[in-house]
Amino acid sequence: MATAKTTVVLFTDSFPFRCYTEEVFVLPELQELSNKFQQVIIVPHRITGQPIDISQPNITVNLSMAKSPTTRFRLAKAPWLLSPWVLRRIPALLKETHSPNKLMSAWFYLVNTHLSAKTINNLLKYYNLKPDSTLLYSFWFDHVADSFDYLKNRYKAITRAHGHDIFDYGITHRINFLRNNTLSSLKKVYCASNDGCKFLSDRYPQHSAKISTQLLGSLPPQKEAPLPESGSCVMTLFSCSRVAPEKRVELCLKTAAAIAEAYPFKKIKWIHVGGGPLMPRLRIKATQTDMLPPNLSIELRGPLPNSEVHKIYQNEPIHWFMLLSTTEGLPIAITEAMSYGIPVITTDVGGNSEIVTPETGILLPSDFNPKQIAGEIQPYIIDNDAYMQMRASAFNQWQNSFNANTLRHTFANSIRQLL
Repeated sequence: MATAKTTVVLFTDSFPFRCYTEEVFVLPELQELSNKFQQVIIVPHRITGQPIDISQPNITVNLSMAKSPTTRFRLAKAPWLLSPWVLRRIPALLKETHSPNKLMSAWFYLVNTHLSAKTINNLLKYYNLKPDSTLLYSFWFDHVADSFDYLKNRYKAITRAHGHDIFDYGITHRINFLRNNTLSSLKKVYCASNDGCKFLSDRYPQHSAKISTQLLGSLPPQKEAPLPESGSCVMTLFSCSRVAPEKRVELCLKTAAAIAEAYPFKKIKWIHVGGGPLMPRLRIKATQTDMLPPNLSIELRGPLPNSEVHKIYQNEPIHWFMLLSTTEGLPIAITEAMSYGIPVITTDVGGNSEIVTPETGILLPSDFNPKQIAGEIQPYIIDNDAYMQMRASAFNQWQNSFNANTLRHTFANSIRQLL
C-alpha cells in the first residue's frame, strides 16, 4: 500500500491572488514549504486581483472557499445564523457581551467559522487527505484557524498570528471562549513578535506552552540601495503602509513638514506608497501648499506591488523610513527598509522595539510631537559618520535577525517535524 503524501494545507486571506501585503508575507515561505512537504495546497478565502504565477509542480491552489456563495455574498450566510452549531454557542457568547454591535459581529463570525469548517471538511475528503500525513496551516489567527476546532483534533493544525489577529484594537468580533477552544485543538501558535506572544500567553496561560515567537523577516535585496550624498541639500523620507486610521499616515505628512520647517536650507522629499480609506483626505492635505513649507515636496504613489517598492529602494537615495502607527505586530515594512541599510523612525508600539533600537533608528512614544523628530535627527544631519554607522547597524540587525531566507527555512523544518 502506497504511503500517503505529506501535505500542508495553507489557508490565506487572498494569496496567491495579488494582495500587496499578504504577498510579501507568504511568497518567501512557499519555496521552503514545497521543499519540505510532498504536496502544498493553498486555499485563499477570497479572490482579489490577478493571480501570481506559481510554477511549482507540487503546489496546488484550491478555490472552493473563495468561490463559495457564502463567502462572496453576505446575504447567503443568513440561513446559517440559526444553524444548530452556531446556536449552541450563543449562550457562551451572551456571557461575554451584551453589546448589540459586538453580539451581531461575533454572531456572524461564528457563522464564518462554521462555514469554513464545512469547506475544510469537504476539501479533506476531496483530496483524500489522511490525518497522519496532513498539516493544516492558517497564515492568520482568524475564523479559519478557529474552524480547526470543529475537526476535534483529528488533524494536526497550526496558525501564525501577527497584529490585528492578536490584539483587540478596533476588534468587535473577538470571541474569547472560541479562541480558548481553538488553542486547545492547535498544535502550535507562531506569533510574529515577542509582544504578541506575551499578550496571548498572558491571556491564555493554560496554553502558553504551545505559543511561541516565529519571526517573518524579509528577503535579501536583489540590489543595493544608493547612498545619500554627504552634505546633500536633499533629504528623502519614505513610508509604506495602508492609509488607514491606525497607520496615521497623515502624521507622516506632519512630521515631514516639521522637518522641513526646522531645516529650511534643505529640500525635504516625502514619498508614500500605499492606499486605503483615508487616501482622499491625505491627498487634500498634501495639496494645501499654502499650509506646507515651500521646501517640502510630496509624492503619494498609491498602492504598488512589492517589486515596485523595492525599485524605489534601489533607485532613490532614501535617508529615513517612517512608520508612525498606533498599533503593530512586527512590521515587514521595517525589516525591508533595514535590509537596504535605511534607518527607521517609528513609534514604540507592538513589536517595533524588537527591530528598532537606538543604534538602528529612532523609537518614539506613540503620542509624540512631530517637531520632536526634527530634534532627534539633528545629530545625524551634523555628523555624517554617525548617520553612516546607523545605516550599517540597521543592515546588520536585519542580516542577523530578520533575514527571511534563514527564518523561513527554520520554520518549514520545524512544522514538518509535527507530522
